[in-house]
Amino acid sequence: MSGQAPEAAAEHNHVGAPPVPEGYSITETMKTLLGLSQLPASDAEIAGYAVAFEFQRMAVDALYAVPEARYASPALHFRAAGRIVDWADGS
Repeated sequence: MSGQAPEAAAEHNHVGAPPVPEGYSITETMKTLLGLSQLPASDAEIAGYAVAFEFQRMAVDALYAVPEARYASPALHFRAAGRIVDWADGS
């Protein structure tokens, strides 16, 4: 996606993501989210966030693109049932 404008980059459909709606603008989405959060940002900052988001989104998608990891349990998987391991057992 290097060198693409944020709106052009936003047209890229991500793995498992729904189709991008017509007229979608990541820049407008960023402005809305920052405005609702009452976080001030210049147009240059918003454009930077929009570009950075595209690369972050691609990195997250790449995590799920490995077929062997499709059904793997994440390292931080919460298990409600307790597991007691005897640390003195040596195994």
